[in-house]
Order: sequence, then structure tokens, then C-alpha cells
Amino acid sequence: MNTDPPATAQPATQIDPLTQHLRELRSRHKPTCKYFSEAERTIDDQWRYIVAPRLETLNPDWSHVLEIACGYGRNTERLLERAERVSAVDIQPHCIEACVARFPHAVRTGKLRLRVNDGLSLPMVESGTVSLAYSFDSLVHMEWPVVERYLQEIARVLKPAGTALLHHSNFEAAAAQRQSTSVSATQSTQAPSKWFDNPHWRSNCSAEQLAIRSRELGLEVLSQDLIRWGDVPDLDAITLLRKP
Repeated sequence: MNTDPPATAQPATQIDPLTQHLRELRSRHKPTCKYFSEAERTIDDQWRYIVAPRLETLNPDWSHVLEIACGYGRNTERLLERAERVSAVDIQPHCIEACVARFPHAVRTGKLRLRVNDGLSLPMVESGTVSLAYSFDSLVHMEWPVVERYLQEIARVLKPAGTALLHHSNFEAAAAQRQSTSVSATQSTQAPSKWFDNPHWRSNCSAEQLAIRSRELGLEVLSQDLIRWGDVPDLDAITLLRKP
């Protein structure tokens, strides 16, 4: 008779942290989420004061634009005004459906190609075909492992002399700076906060982190600007990249 103790099953909640983060992103950006309508109201000013001046500096090739995490298309609309062709992806099927309904002519003519992706990779985009990679007000919610995977894909899909404008979180650096001025080093060993508990749902990323990895991937960092979001200084960063 077998007297071995029964094997202990792993708890169903014990899942890979990256998978858990992607599930959190989906659950907190449901169709009923106020985020989409609120973001739509502010996009004109954001483009006028944040995006457009940096695009002018970047002077990108508009032949094929890749938009990462397009949401309901508030940035897509403005990219379509400038680009010859746009490829846009999002992890949420309801976001892609909203963009299909919003831009029927662009979809029908092939100017806009929309795809649901896995939140990490871009298998539907051929290597070396993208002239401008773009993401605004989306990567800010994504933790570093996700941002790093997208950086790897951007390095792959950009063509020579292709550029990227990426708006991402700098919360980790901003929080560390605030902490260093308020507590001693022996008190600063707290566990990382959850992204959805941080100001404006910002992930635990930093501008320096993104710049270092971009260079490792062979991308040139043209500039990095730290920007205020809401009432939090240096919460975000906008990085301009170029593939030599």
C-alpha cells in the first residue's frame, strides 16, 4: 500500500507575475472604465503641448506608423491625418472593435490595419518595415518586463533611420528621489508598489532604465524629457529613439 503523503497542488492563484500584470491591465481597462472617455477629453491639449512639438523635433518618416496600445483611437485619429499607413495594436478586443467602428473608411481602404495582440509582441508586423513607432498614454501603465518586450519588438520592426516616440512612466525614479529626501536609507527597503496604486496608475519604470535597454538593443536615444502628469512632477518621460 502506498503510504506517501498526497502531492500538494499549487494554488490556482500562483501564476507568473507577467501573466498577472497583463490580466490586471485587461481588467482595469474594461469597456465600462472611465479612462477612455476622460482621456478623449484631454487629447487635443496633449497633442498641442506635448506630442506635436516633439514630433516636430523628430521629423519622422510618415510612410508606415506603428501605434502600440491604441485604445479607442484618440491618438490614431491624429496619426491618420499625417501618415500614409498606420498599423495599430491593442491587447483588448473591445478597443480594436471601437477603432474599426470609428475609422471605417481607413480600415476599408487599408490605410489603417488593426490587430489584437498579446500585450507583449508584434508578430503581425514585418521586420524592418516601420518608419515611426508611437505610443502615448499607454506604456505608462505597463511594468518594465512588458515595456522591455515592446522595446525589443520596436528594434526589430523599425527600418533603418526609423524613429520612435514613446511616452512611458518614470515613477520609479521620481519615487526614489522623493524617498531619498524624506527617509533614511535603512527605511527605504519597502516592496515595490502595485502599479494601479501609484499616482495615475503609473508603473514602476524609469527613464534611465529605458534608455539603457534601448542602447543595448542598438537604438540611438535622441532625447528624453521628464514631464509632469497631473500634480506629480517628473512622473513620466518621453523618449525619442532612432534606429541607425
